[in-house]
Amino acid sequence: MAALIFALGLYARRLTPTEERRKGRFPLALASAGLVVAVLLIPLRGGVPLITHSVLYDGFKDPQILFYEEDEGASVSVVDVAGGTQRVLLINGLSAAELDSRFDRLVGVTTDIAMASHPNPRSIFIAGIGAGKNAGVAGLYPNTEVDAVEISRAVIDALPHFDKYTYDLTQNENVQIIQGDARHFLRSTDRKYDIILPDVFISALTGTSYLYNLEFFELCADHLAPGGRVVMNVYPGTAIDRTIISGFMHAFPYSVLLQVRGLHFSYLVGSNDPIVFPERPWNAWLDTPAVLRRIHALRFGQVDGLGSFPVESRERTLERLGDPPVSTDDHPIVDYLHSNSDQALIW
Repeated sequence: MAALIFALGLYARRLTPTEERRKGRFPLALASAGLVVAVLLIPLRGGVPLITHSVLYDGFKDPQILFYEEDEGASVSVVDVAGGTQRVLLINGLSAAELDSRFDRLVGVTTDIAMASHPNPRSIFIAGIGAGKNAGVAGLYPNTEVDAVEISRAVIDALPHFDKYTYDLTQNENVQIIQGDARHFLRSTDRKYDIILPDVFISALTGTSYLYNLEFFELCADHLAPGGRVVMNVYPGTAIDRTIISGFMHAFPYSVLLQVRGLHFSYLVGSNDPIVFPERPWNAWLDTPAVLRRIHALRFGQVDGLGSFPVESRERTLERLGDPPVSTDDHPIVDYLHSNSDQALIW
């Protein structure tokens, strides 16, 4: 394309009468622009991923690119680092997921929290799949049906590279992976779910903040089955998460902030019905070894249920956080609070 622009510029200059060439500089400028573009694209010849020219990639230890694909909305890479002990999912130049074989007990823990919050979870909806952490764990639980909706075809194509971290997600018949927009999917279905998990990488560059605002949480509330829960992890210490907490808690008639000891995050739980955590819900999964191993690794078996952990009411949470502003479709605060989006622009 750059060569074509350059050739057209020279041709246009040749057609220009001699006396007008001195006056008309556009053809020459067009040819020069084509030449500049051609030079800039030289490093990318041979299909070398653009991410290899970023500061982020330069910071990786012994990186090895396993996968690279671009679709209509995303440039997706899978990179092994640190001698293969870590695997990173990169979307549009940002680190969207990092999985470490040494800490696999923490992979998908939000799903474990969500399952333990419900007395009999059977249907699960996951908005965004990323590396497949939560979807993979959800597929471990018996008698469950999981709908995981992901907008990026490239992200879906990358999933097999994470199977060893996600309990062979792509081979699990209990998990249906659907390419599409999560909000559009929910608007177009009448199905109600016991568990809904927003699991989207937050980035103004990828436009995912609209899955963390008031309207989306209200849409989730409309698609909860009786007693259903929406669960997501947050870190109240950041401005962006405080805004998400505010929108979440304004969307549901009932919501709490759960502090789980031993984990780095807090967990939001929202419902259309009063939230009562079941006692020892893990007793229902004693015959499922993979789930039982996770329960033991997370030390959940040492408590009677999530109600054993500190639980903070909506009123108390919002008061403590200073009643943060709510992000909406018309006022997308989350986009402007995201502090790491500029990393993808450093080359």
